[in-house]
Amino acid sequence: MDLNRHSEGQVLPADPETKELSLGAQARCVDVSADGSLCAVGFRDGSFRVYKTSNWKNNWKMAAAKKGPMKEWLEDIKFSPDNRYIAVSSHDNKVYVFAFTEITLHCTLAASSSFISHLDWSADSRYIRTNDGNYELLYYDIADGGR
Repeated sequence: MDLNRHSEGQVLPADPETKELSLGAQARCVDVSADGSLCAVGFRDGSFRVYKTSNWKNNWKMAAAKKGPMKEWLEDIKFSPDNRYIAVSSHDNKVYVFAFTEITLHCTLAASSSFISHLDWSADSRYIRTNDGNYELLYYDIADGGR
């Protein structure tokens, strides 16, 4: 299997010396939706991809891909429990919440003083809790992105 070739035929960038996936294309975080139908993978280049899990045995089919405003590598990625949103934390000290399935930016959570190492959704998908490199715990309301 060619590790640099995506199931849709798209070639991922290879490192010219090692012939492996470039560091920018290597995965940093992963999450599976609550219903198990989707898998999201965040990469070192700040992009993420969402794959349909229904055909994992044969071939991964990409459902969506997004580069977005993330300027650095992704630290964490999580689907909301109701599958309406996907949140990605970046090493740029922010969390980006995208409406799913359109993958449009819903809000940016930017009160952290360090990179966001982990994020969690509330059971009702209304709030996000983050932990950052300074060990701060912050809580956000995603309706308006406020704390």
